[in-house]
Amino acid sequence: MGLVLGAVCQQSILSQAVSELELPFNDDIGQQILACYGEFSTAFVHASEKNDCKSIRYSRHLWSELIWSARFEQVHHLDDLLLRRTRLGNVLPQGARELLPQVKAQCSPYLSWSELKWQQEISRYLALWQNSYSLPNRKIARI
Repeated sequence: MGLVLGAVCQQSILSQAVSELELPFNDDIGQQILACYGEFSTAFVHASEKNDCKSIRYSRHLWSELIWSARFEQVHHLDDLLLRRTRLGNVLPQGARELLPQVKAQCSPYLSWSELKWQQEISRYLALWQNSYSLPNRKIARI
C-alpha cells in the first residue's frame, strides 16, 4: 500500500511541475517519465527546456531525454546514448541515421567531444548498428 501511495504522490508532484512549467506532456508521456526517472522525475521536468519536450519523430522519446542522458548519465559512446539509454536506434529507421546531426547539436554541449571524436563515434555507431541491429542484407530463400 505504501508503494502505491508513494507513486500517487510522485505522480501528483510531477503533474503539478508539468503544469507550472507549461510543458507539453500528455498523461502517457508523464507516466513514461515517472516510470523512467522515478524520484528524479520532477528534477527531469525542471531541467527540461520547453522546446526539447517534443517527441523525436513518431517515437515516445523526447529530445529532453536525450539531453538528460548526455548531461547526467555518463555517456561514453554514441551507441550507448542511442541504443541503450533511449533506444532510438532501435525504433527509428536506419538507426536514426538522419537525426545524427540534430543529436550532435543537442548533445555536444554536454559530451565535450571534439569534432574528431564525434566523427569516430558516428562511424563506430553506424558500423555497430549495421552489423548488430539492422536486418540482414541477404535474401531469404523461399521454402
